[in-house]
Amino acid sequence: MFFFMMSVLFSYKKSITVVGDAHYPPFTFLDDKGNPQGYVVDIWKLWSKKTDIKVVHKLMRWEDAFEMVKLGKTDMIDSLLYSEEQDRFFDFSKPFSKVRSLEDLRGYSVGVQIGDYAVTYLKKHMPELSLRFFDSY
Repeated sequence: MFFFMMSVLFSYKKSITVVGDAHYPPFTFLDDKGNPQGYVVDIWKLWSKKTDIKVVHKLMRWEDAFEMVKLGKTDMIDSLLYSEEQDRFFDFSKPFSKVRSLEDLRGYSVGVQIGDYAVTYLKKHMPELSLRFFDSY
């Protein structure tokens, strides 16, 4: 349904720009030559092929990607963690991760990026979870 809606929404455009985090493997990251790679990038390539709409994927620091959305300088942002607060401003696709609930994380150390909303969310909803902090993913 998400991709159908996106096809209708962008059917008038010849290309769309999608921003994301350059340090979020395996979902989004830059290869040794600076080219966008990852699971989400592959999904957008498939979407582009099926819709004949070019996707320009720009990966950068997460804070910069979010700022581009706020300033209206991009069409979309990818890999955004769902929250009720963000649901007021963004439309979300169905999740594609195999982690379906916080309970699935029990017993694991979870790596999080300093400043990411995931830190706030996990501390609030599962304070006993062991978090490991990183400058980037």
